[in-house]
Amino acid sequence: NVGIHTGLKAQMQQALPWLYWSWCYAHRMELACKNAFTSSLFTSVSEMLLRLFYVYEKSPKKSHELTNIVDDLRCVFEFPKGGYLPVRSHGTRWITHKRKALQRVLDRFGAYIHHLSALTEDTSLKPCDRQCLKGYLKKWKQPKMLIGCAMYVEALKPASLLSLSLQKEGADIVSSIENTLKSVKALKSLSELAPVEWSTVKLVMGRLKDVG
Repeated sequence: NVGIHTGLKAQMQQALPWLYWSWCYAHRMELACKNAFTSSLFTSVSEMLLRLFYVYEKSPKKSHELTNIVDDLRCVFEFPKGGYLPVRSHGTRWITHKRKALQRVLDRFGAYIHHLSALTEDTSLKPCDRQCLKGYLKKWKQPKMLIGCAMYVEALKPASLLSLSLQKEGADIVSSIENTLKSVKALKSLSELAPVEWSTVKLVMGRLKDVG
């Protein structure tokens, strides 16, 4: 398709010399974000998202138990609308999948930790599985994990807005420019504040203080 002599790119440029050729901007942005988010904290948070998803993916029993826990906790806490289970954090739309998974963990974190704690004492599970869950639980209960989720939800927001608009059906040049400007504005608003002042981070830190 991109051959310099007989590929689609070459033929289109011959027929339409005014046409500008570029690789998919959405895909390039996905790769740029992957390269940018390489800190040890982001790696730990990404691992947590992946492990949480696999804890429930092929276990109807665990999924049902988690649903019951969330329903019971609704009597005391108010949960945002949406599903209960962790969602896949990796996919063809990396930014969108990652941000959705981060937000789900923030919304249901208490229920996940509560259930994992119960699973570590569940004698119906293999001892090695319980030991693994204890290791995960010890790592994931650290405040930095929840704060990390909040930070990355905010940091990925501008790129997510732009990525979704570029991949939308029927996107045109006008709407693409408008969404680019919205993304730039969102990025500017983040850069003008310290991370501890980002709205999601402030909300999570406030909750941690209330609990602590």
